[in-house]
Amino acid sequence: MFKRLCVHVLFLSLASVASGQTDPLHPYAGQKVVRASVSTPQQMLQLSSVADSIWSHREGIGEVDVQLAPGKTDLLDQMAIPYVVLIPDVQVLIDAESAQIAEAHLARDDAWYATYRRLTEINTKLNDFAAAQPALASVSTIGNSLEGRPMRMIRISGPDLPGNPRSSRPQILFNGCQHAREWVSPMTVMYIAEQLMGQYASDATVRDLLDSAEFLIVPVSNPDGYEYSWTAGNRFWRKNRRHNSDGSYGFGLNNGSSTSPSSETYRGTAAFSEPEAAVLRDLLLGEGRVRTHIDFHSYGQLILSPWGYSSQSPPDAAEFARLNTVMKSAVQGVFGTPYTAGQTAVILYVASGTSNDYSYGQLGVYGYGIELRDTGNAGFALPAAQILPTAQENYALIKAFALNTLPRVRFASVTAAPARIPSGSGASVDVQIAAMMGSTPDTDSPRVYWKAATAADFSWAAMTSLGGGAYRGTLPPGACGEVISYYVEAADTAGRKTTYPLSAPAQTLLTTLMDIVVRVDDACETAGAWTMGVAGDTATAGRWENAVPQATTAQPGADHSAAGTRCFVTDSRAGANANAFDVDGGSTTLVSPRFDAVVAPGTAGDAYVSYWLWYANNPGTAPGVSPMLIDISNDDGASWRPLEVVSRGTEAWSLRDFRVGDVITPTSAMRVRFIARDTGSATVEAGVDDFQVTVAGCSGGPADFNGDGAVDFFDYDAFVVCFEGGACPPGKTADFDGDGSVDFFDYDAFVRAFEGG
Repeated sequence: MFKRLCVHVLFLSLASVASGQTDPLHPYAGQKVVRASVSTPQQMLQLSSVADSIWSHREGIGEVDVQLAPGKTDLLDQMAIPYVVLIPDVQVLIDAESAQIAEAHLARDDAWYATYRRLTEINTKLNDFAAAQPALASVSTIGNSLEGRPMRMIRISGPDLPGNPRSSRPQILFNGCQHAREWVSPMTVMYIAEQLMGQYASDATVRDLLDSAEFLIVPVSNPDGYEYSWTAGNRFWRKNRRHNSDGSYGFGLNNGSSTSPSSETYRGTAAFSEPEAAVLRDLLLGEGRVRTHIDFHSYGQLILSPWGYSSQSPPDAAEFARLNTVMKSAVQGVFGTPYTAGQTAVILYVASGTSNDYSYGQLGVYGYGIELRDTGNAGFALPAAQILPTAQENYALIKAFALNTLPRVRFASVTAAPARIPSGSGASVDVQIAAMMGSTPDTDSPRVYWKAATAADFSWAAMTSLGGGAYRGTLPPGACGEVISYYVEAADTAGRKTTYPLSAPAQTLLTTLMDIVVRVDDACETAGAWTMGVAGDTATAGRWENAVPQATTAQPGADHSAAGTRCFVTDSRAGANANAFDVDGGSTTLVSPRFDAVVAPGTAGDAYVSYWLWYANNPGTAPGVSPMLIDISNDDGASWRPLEVVSRGTEAWSLRDFRVGDVITPTSAMRVRFIARDTGSATVEAGVDDFQVTVAGCSGGPADFNGDGAVDFFDYDAFVVCFEGGACPPGKTADFDGDGSVDFFDYDAFVRAFEGG
């Protein structure tokens, strides 16, 4: 884990705890891990005085996980410190872990990741990796630990290519196990290495990654401490094995706040005083091509970006926010495991000396810390059954991370076509192309690809430059009801292509061609008939207003609309930090004007409500505990039904789109309300923009040219007027066959459709 700051008090070493046990074979018998609720500094001092080990990332006001010897929960009761028991008996977990390891080692056909592995097994497996894939991998010793153990690293990259030798490729560094007790960390890093090599031949994305970069992977950064954690009674050892002047052992490697050598968080005598930390520093400095770095730890399910030493935003805050969203989405997309992502000092605590701060601050590379599973139910004694899922979800995370940080172009923004577009007019797709890590975009490369569901292959067209890295692509018109798949592509001058979505064409964006009538199109540039604040609101700060938002780590720096600057936002001011004007003290409500969602009798189609939403509730000491409530009413606000509950922050403008009939019976007296609320200690901000109500459907097929739900003479007459150059019905064009020109073939195509009903 990353370094704890706050007050340091005496910790009893786990070795001394073990020595006090009457049964040396069961040193943790009866010990508990509890989550205590600390409300004052005095309580923190009291808790620390009885704790045998602190398991949390932090010590201070709030929830703190501690390991307690038998009987010490009685002392917490006497101190009136509330707590819940996470692990009733630590020895039970240790015994189960030991039995599982022994059984897995006896089973020859068991997967390597079915259990935790000793240092010798990890080093042997690294050699096996390189022997199996010599064209991709090589293993080396990058230095030695304090006790002389080799620190092993595997290099993984595709073979040399013309104009693209391995020696010129940017490097991505992953390391694990800086803290000895975090056993799932080296297993995860080993799995990542194996998958990168194993999927090079079969996965185009992995092949692209390895042909574009070199991965440097150090599974065990603290070999002495890791080996010691396998000895009896020392399973939860954290530091290295430096013999200190007071007779205690160990320095904290990548961080440490305490000046007491006996503390688990002892910071040592100087920066990089320990050979293990110096080896990683020299690797970063000596290679000269490292562009990204992830330091894997446990536990907490956190994605931590700089800064850790300060709550001030780093210079590249917007880019880190983008990467945080990408990584959080990727890891959660595998099994649904929620990770919290954000700036270390904002979502966790202030911590100096962290490796991601050093990587970013000193070397200018993207530095990250990942805290793996779980959130405290097992903590450092994570059951072996969770090794593989932890590794698998973080393999998805590192692929997304690499694809979004390698030197190539990226799509800084994509304004996709709406979910429904007018059948006769097509739609535009706007993108902003940006370079990453010094690459140069090929300005002629952006393309948009599309195909109908019945088409075998994608068609494509070059996108038009709008200047400043912006491009526009156009999807062609088509028949009502047709579903169109599409994606965009761009490349750098070295020919390295990037698509959006990243996995296209396997995954694409979708839109459906429909006849569309717009009922409400509100860019939210004025308050108009919106209601900001209702009876029963309790928020003392951060109330809704119509304004130009100012950027913070929780609030957007601009509205969503292409034209205009204003939106509805919970107090637009930035203040000194993200907490200055966020929602505090309760709820604040925004209510839309009344709108009509009734579809006329005899007309095919459905009413839809859409809006762009910004919501942040991840920063702060209680991330994710303040869900936003969005409701809909069909009786002018007399009663409400849930439309959606936004439990996790979007932290970006996000399109929300609903068919009214799926939620409530459409009437002519509809409203939507947005309730932002602070129910804990999270930093909460919300925004709403571009509110729209439409009726969309396919009334009578393409021959229903006037869109009245019936195919009759009036459609024929409307087409003839349009064909001869007169006014066309909304969303209609005389180019009936969609070939780009108006001619006899359009007339013939309409007649055939008309005669077919």
